[in-house]
Amino acid sequence: MSVMRKNEMYTKVSLAAVVALLFAMLIFNPSISAAESVEGHNLSNEIGLFLGGTHHCDNDGFTIGIDYEHRINEVFGVGGLIEYVDGQFDAWVVGAPLYVHPYMGLRFLVAPGFVSEENDTKFLFRAGIGYQIELVKNWSITPAYNIDFVEGVEPAHVYGLSIGYGF
Repeated sequence: MSVMRKNEMYTKVSLAAVVALLFAMLIFNPSISAAESVEGHNLSNEIGLFLGGTHHCDNDGFTIGIDYEHRINEVFGVGGLIEYVDGQFDAWVVGAPLYVHPYMGLRFLVAPGFVSEENDTKFLFRAGIGYQIELVKNWSITPAYNIDFVEGVEPAHVYGLSIGYGF
């Protein structure tokens, strides 16, 4: 195994360990309570349908996906996402995001994950920003912009809207 491959492997394992430790600290901290909405309802979970596009180099593709967030408190949330990108990409993206809500509807995310194209699966790291807008009770819309960093290729830009339902 080359030195470059070993360094990539150590980086992936280190990132996975840090993310797992952070999730464990957030989930099992007894002093953290679930988030509450503006109306005072306990809304610690949200599922969303993502519709948008992906741009990489000169290629564009339609992107559809499902994302889930469990709010641990008013600032942090953890979840999962799965997306399909059609066209020349024909790829699946799977990730485990950590969400940060610093102010009102502003939402940042970082997510380690994987992208699978044909018979090739690569490690992915997503960083993103969005702004959650409450429409009516329990429903929201979130315009979002993400950058996917995949090993060995230029970053991909993912943009669109997530229509969410809180429960």
